[in-house]
Amino acid sequence: MTVVYLDSLFLLNLGLDALLLRAAGQLSRAGGSWLRTLLAALLGALYAVGVFTLPWPWLNHPVTRLALSMGMARLCTRRRSGALLGAFLLLALSLAGAVVLMSAAGLGRMSHSSGLPVCAADARLLFLCAAGEYLVCCAVAALTRRAGSACVPVLLRCEGRSVLLQAMVDSGNLLRDPVTGAPVLVVSPERAAGLFPPGVRPTEDELRRPETALPRLSRLWSPGRLRLLPFQAVGRAQGLLLAVRLDRLEVGGRVCKGRLAAISPDPLPEGYGAIIGTDEGGLL
Repeated sequence: MTVVYLDSLFLLNLGLDALLLRAAGQLSRAGGSWLRTLLAALLGALYAVGVFTLPWPWLNHPVTRLALSMGMARLCTRRRSGALLGAFLLLALSLAGAVVLMSAAGLGRMSHSSGLPVCAADARLLFLCAAGEYLVCCAVAALTRRAGSACVPVLLRCEGRSVLLQAMVDSGNLLRDPVTGAPVLVVSPERAAGLFPPGVRPTEDELRRPETALPRLSRLWSPGRLRLLPFQAVGRAQGLLLAVRLDRLEVGGRVCKGRLAAISPDPLPEGYGAIIGTDEGGLL
């Protein structure tokens, strides 16, 4: 008879789901922020506890498990959840297979009940396999991104105005929205001017000192449209960039909404209107 400790059951499934979801996000390039990943993993951990505490046999039905996986993928990312779901199920199946093989080889054992890992005594075996899957997915994602094009078409839309430009893919652009954790692209000052209404465009001096420009620009434009974004670059002390919240961002034909576009006070490399990170929302 297997004794199930609910605290061990909850923590074990929470950690495994979080690792697998992050690995699936790397593999499918559709991962969300760590906060969304943890919320999705929390849903999976609560389900595992519910299987053993609630008198509902349908909780353990394969259809229920599939629906739960779909919900976790949707909670983890607001777009391309189907790709993340497929990667998550694939990784979960491969994790189960890896544990079975390692157990058969005498490298460890794992107690389970109703198809769920329940014992933390040998959790290191599961976490070792899950961490291995995560590292492999990160390596595959990095290699495929590096092998991809160094230039992608980007379309920015803001209150009916559109700016089409070519963006340089740069792994050094790690700029992110501190609120949502979403990647931020950096736009040249010349091309960013097309996002602003006439008479609201910031001057060169205002882009270099955006904290002084924000009050004036915010009075003339929609509330909440502009933000100050902290950044740090090589050879430069930490500073602030003026950022515009876009209505729509299209990268290589794929779409996301509500992203920030930071405006560089300096010209970008010739031929490029923006710099985009290699993990821009998993779109590349």
